[in-house]
Amino acid sequence: MTTNYLLDEYPLLVLPSLATSIGLNKAIVLQQAHYWLNKSTHNREGIRWFYKTYSEWKVEFPFWSDRTIRRTISDLEKDKLLVTANFNKMKADHTKWYTINYQILKNLMTKPCGQNDQAMWSSCPDGVANMTKAIPDITTDINDYEDDKENKVNLEKKSQNQMRENAIQQLEQCYLQRRGSGLIISPSDIQAIVEVIDQGINLQDAMNWTNEVFDNFKPKHSHDRINSFNYIAQYIFTKQYEKTERAKALAGGGQSGGTRGNSTKTISKVSKIKTENGITPKQQNQRLVGENGEIQDTECDY
Repeated sequence: MTTNYLLDEYPLLVLPSLATSIGLNKAIVLQQAHYWLNKSTHNREGIRWFYKTYSEWKVEFPFWSDRTIRRTISDLEKDKLLVTANFNKMKADHTKWYTINYQILKNLMTKPCGQNDQAMWSSCPDGVANMTKAIPDITTDINDYEDDKENKVNLEKKSQNQMRENAIQQLEQCYLQRRGSGLIISPSDIQAIVEVIDQGINLQDAMNWTNEVFDNFKPKHSHDRINSFNYIAQYIFTKQYEKTERAKALAGGGQSGGTRGNSTKTISKVSKIKTENGITPKQQNQRLVGENGEIQDTECDY
């Protein structure tokens, strides 16, 4: 049976092991970068580079939005798997040049022989594999349990990654709406947004503080405006620091309050003892508290 949706055009190839390690989107982009590096003839100090605009990336990945492409490339840069530079002759030309840090990729993907990943056994000498590989004496039930456990972990990771992506998109959308001009966000702004989310800052707090920056911004002239999220990110990090310090102060205050409570109980206990010895509560108050309202240490013999 023939179909128009299977392999009638040149396919995008990606190794499942790479996609598992770094994520599908990043694996696809990194594989394409490797493809273009192999075809490139541009060398700088013994390192091969290729250049490509975001519009050209969009042609290769028509199923992704511009923001997804920019964010994926930014994540690869953050991971130091994809290295970027600018070798253009004209300063106004901001087309990026790309190369891959193959050493970091190798370190990421390489595991010592004897790990549970069966794919890694193919790179081990037969003698080593035969000597260190465990005898498979476990039951089917245990295998099923381990599979379920692994699936649960994978689902949790997938859910966390999805929550992260949603948070990044919401904060990005909030910034674009308040900026009010242009639908394209720069790679440095994407990087700043990712850093805010990856720092564990609450999304609602980050959005509220973003709105505060725009609400409190007072332009000095008609062309003065907020053009970078990096400006906002500094405010967000400051507000997060202040929030953390307030929480610490409140926690310390709670402990002090507990001490004051214990002091009050102690004074009450002393009052009871003095009363039992023939001293009335009024006399006790007069002795414990002076005319100026201060507690007299000489009478508090407890």
